[in-house]
Amino acid sequence: MASQLPPAALILPVLIGSAWVLGRIILGGLPGLRTHSRLERMFLWVAVGIITISWGGVVLAALDLFYQPVVLGLLSVAALAAWLLRRRALRTAGMPGEHLTSVARPTEPLLPTPPAVTIPVVILLAGVAVLYARPAESFFVVDDSAVYTLGGVLLARTGSLIARPEVFWKTTEGFVHQFMAIDPVLMPGRHFGPFYQWTANHAAVEIGFLPLPKVWAALTTWFFGPAYAAWATPLFGVLGLAALYNLARRLLGWQAGLAAVALLGLSLPQVWFARYPLSEVHTQFFLLTGLYLAVLARQNAETPHLARSLAFWSALALAALTVLRFEALLLLLVLAVFLTAGWRKAGTPSAAVARPWLLTLIPAALYGLFIAIGLARHYFLAQSLAVLSPDKVRMGLILLTVFGGIGLLVWPQRKVVGRFLAQLDAWPIWANVGLLGAC
Repeated sequence: MASQLPPAALILPVLIGSAWVLGRIILGGLPGLRTHSRLERMFLWVAVGIITISWGGVVLAALDLFYQPVVLGLLSVAALAAWLLRRRALRTAGMPGEHLTSVARPTEPLLPTPPAVTIPVVILLAGVAVLYARPAESFFVVDDSAVYTLGGVLLARTGSLIARPEVFWKTTEGFVHQFMAIDPVLMPGRHFGPFYQWTANHAAVEIGFLPLPKVWAALTTWFFGPAYAAWATPLFGVLGLAALYNLARRLLGWQAGLAAVALLGLSLPQVWFARYPLSEVHTQFFLLTGLYLAVLARQNAETPHLARSLAFWSALALAALTVLRFEALLLLLVLAVFLTAGWRKAGTPSAAVARPWLLTLIPAALYGLFIAIGLARHYFLAQSLAVLSPDKVRMGLILLTVFGGIGLLVWPQRKVVGRFLAQLDAWPIWANVGLLGAC
């Protein structure tokens, strides 16, 4: 009997292929966009597919509607709507079909990546995919990873992120207290981990942490069964490296991109988190992808409809951090301030990108934050109690008072300060300082 291909060998290709198909339908052939290689264009399609699936899955999970027909229906509607909007934008731009490329071109030359570089990048990404695709079985039931994998399997089976075990659950107060533990911030939780019962007389248990990684664990469970729920993590480990390469390629050249992927991809922290079902590699992908799409939007500012589309997807990628990380709001605030400041420099076409980017980022981030708090209210409260200690609150008030006073003094001279910073082109430096501070 011929040996069968193990399911594990199909997981990453199936997930990447599904995202590629959806992204290809949504973005189309990307007329007018010049890319360094076909690899970059393929990454764009995969990234947009991942962003769409993630947001659709999170919304349906929050509504207790995460069922296969509903998910497929929502993604189909999203793809159709994107296709219609894209055709309308092309007609408005004077491009009746996707194959017409008579649009404004960026004035700076775009050097293609030679095949001698693209091929090693593909080999490197394939190699780390093999290296990452070994999540240990013990991670299913150990520590924080159990929260994501169990939550994902529950979501795949019930369509909800809230466990409702009415069949065997006694809801008397005495029974509930037997299974409660008090954590360091005096938040009662069920043994073991962040499992919180909402009320003593109702069998509804909140599974802690934020929902996006659970959505991908649920999707993997649908495709391959609960034994492979943790295998979505290697997917984001590989895609995060692809995002890093494309971002570095756009900003610094293929040499920097290739070196960054080689150094990070084989580093012990990257290998660890790409095998461990947590939210770190998901965050890596959405943060780097959002920044890459923002850079791409700015570099294509001479093609307004294309720049607006890229800015839209950049904002959605960054806003997804609100359903990934507790500290996302602080990071997004820093990004919004400094990226907008850089875009809105006088005399640059990229200033027009800032408005649609912000108008997408702000409502999407608020919507994601509302979902996150609604699905993990005990977790947010516990984290707030741990972070906002009396000493930290006092330090925060001091910093707010000092910087608020400086702001009041500088505000009357804001135009002079703005012209001075523009001449120095110092905003990227302060952006990096702000990002480091936020992290």
